[in-house]
Amino acid sequence: MPHLVILYSGNLDAIVDMPALCRDAADAMLAVRDEAGAQVFPTGGTRVLAYPAPHFALADGGVAGRAVGSGKTGISSPGRPGHHRRAARPTRPADGHAPHRPDGAGRRRP
Repeated sequence: MPHLVILYSGNLDAIVDMPALCRDAADAMLAVRDEAGAQVFPTGGTRVLAYPAPHFALADGGVAGRAVGSGKTGISSPGRPGHHRRAARPTRPADGHAPHRPDGAGRRRP
């Protein structure tokens, strides 16, 4: 079962729509295809889990995290090539703004 785990400082809850981010990440994982065109990550087993840290200390005071995003992500999917896991990573829009702000600002438009 492939899992994408997002660990982030709890202060981001006020500025990131984490459920939307998780849904977009899951959709990105499900869209990855191998060289033969088959789905790499199975629909029934793909999980995106986000864990806020209620207690944290950020070396820069959180300045970098607020400016460009925070958290560490990784897809755990033993047996799948690295290029498939990398293809499932969510991307940031070219303007660098967070696409998942609760107020809708900075969201990607279709």
